[in-house]
Amino acid sequence: MKFLLKLVLAGVSVLSSLAAQPLSAQDSRIEGVWTLSSERPDDGPVAALPAGSVMTVTRIGDHVRIRITDEGGKVVTTAIPDGGPAKIQSLFSPDAKTLTQTISGRDSHNGKFYRMTRVWQKQLVSVR
Repeated sequence: MKFLLKLVLAGVSVLSSLAAQPLSAQDSRIEGVWTLSSERPDDGPVAALPAGSVMTVTRIGDHVRIRITDEGGKVVTTAIPDGGPAKIQSLFSPDAKTLTQTISGRDSHNGKFYRMTRVWQKQLVSVR
């Protein structure tokens, strides 16, 4: 199953060049392959992603296609808890090699609020 999520961008002021940088609608830094570094539930019941999860992000106009797979390449269908919509705030490290996402929303089945933080590391693509 493929996920098509519209990123909801939160306004975050950047106080200096060393501060985390928010994602803008035209920002290409989100595109690529990312490996899950850490994950923590901040509020509500949230299922953890499998260890070694990989997120592949492809831009399609003003949207991005996000596909999360486990180590074996199987698509993870529990990346966003039961339904949506989900608000995703994405912040980059100054070198754009670390992506911190805060994902929040309300479970469409039980109405409970959830919030989680995931930290991803960008994979370098080797040229052969």
